[in-house]
Amino acid sequence: MFYTGRKKGELLRHGRSKEKRSDCPLVTLALMIDASGFPRTAEILPGNASEPATLHQAIAQLNGAKPTVIMDAGIATEANLAYLNEQDLDWICVQRTKTPPVPKDAPDQVFKTASDVDVRAWALPDEGGERRVYLHSEARQAVSNQIVGAKRVKFEEAIAHLNAGLAQPRRLKNFDKVQIRVGRLIEKYKQVAYQYDVKVTRKAGSTHAEKIRLTQKPAYEACTEALGGYVLRTSHAEWSVKKIAQTCWQLGEIERTFRTMKSDLGLRPIYHSRDLRIEAHLFLSILAFHAAHLIRSRLRTVDIHSSWGTLKVKRNQMHRVTTVLPQNATHCTLLKKDQDLKPFHRKVFRAMGLKTGTYTRRMKARRPAKGHANM
Repeated sequence: MFYTGRKKGELLRHGRSKEKRSDCPLVTLALMIDASGFPRTAEILPGNASEPATLHQAIAQLNGAKPTVIMDAGIATEANLAYLNEQDLDWICVQRTKTPPVPKDAPDQVFKTASDVDVRAWALPDEGGERRVYLHSEARQAVSNQIVGAKRVKFEEAIAHLNAGLAQPRRLKNFDKVQIRVGRLIEKYKQVAYQYDVKVTRKAGSTHAEKIRLTQKPAYEACTEALGGYVLRTSHAEWSVKKIAQTCWQLGEIERTFRTMKSDLGLRPIYHSRDLRIEAHLFLSILAFHAAHLIRSRLRTVDIHSSWGTLKVKRNQMHRVTTVLPQNATHCTLLKKDQDLKPFHRKVFRAMGLKTGTYTRRMKARRPAKGHANM
């Protein structure tokens, strides 16, 4: 979480920001969530805390419990995996290295996620006593194609613009400076630049560059084929492919947890400069998430798996009409009538144990002043 003010407390430190806010000091929230998605332990750390280093502190708070630890690639370092093995804890994580292309043979198993998305699974050869599973999702492939495709287009357009300037007046032409500019573009688009070969040729007998050639490497096609896939590693050598995948997908619940807290529950940005107020702000956000997640847990029992943001949008579609009936100079009668419930809203109300009938509330109130918005 980033902070936009001037004063700095002990928790406010500059670090790696996933929101690309390197200009702001950060605060780190370490949260441990159980299998049902409810937070169990939380710790507030300085913004420059290393994520892999927080695992030891989280394990120490288990008080001897032996759960299966699910980690994303950012925390699943080899040192942390060795530490979990020393603690006799089972684990599942996403492989940190580049994902290989989709296997050519038929998948060992095909199953659906909770959101009705087909997933193909292959059992890979075990390595060092670890079970490895390759998963590929068409939905993940489509999203990744869109993201990576947009970055490729921007990189290609930037190189093409630089190359076109070699033949135009008052544009960059010096060979050495062009190479520096190309290097900066490669650094800026490093997520896709390694898939291309960029070559700058010098004009004969001149200090100017003649042409910038951009060609695709074999890594271009390999990356495209692997966009929708990822490899899981686990110490559960006896588990089935489907059980490994479904257990690891609980990591998605953690990601949805932070997404809900950040966007819908006001976790960020932080406007407090004192550590005590920062801790209170984060603590209240966690409490608010408990209530939000309890609602989502009850809705899952009736097969409603929508995110909190989606539920909020659909809930805002409901309206209440308030009619003001003046009684005298000072008082009036308010008639509040809710609109008829739609099938989705009726299903939600029943799952939460709320009344689904439409009724009109009649209540007395002081008469609003002239020019009031309700009049």
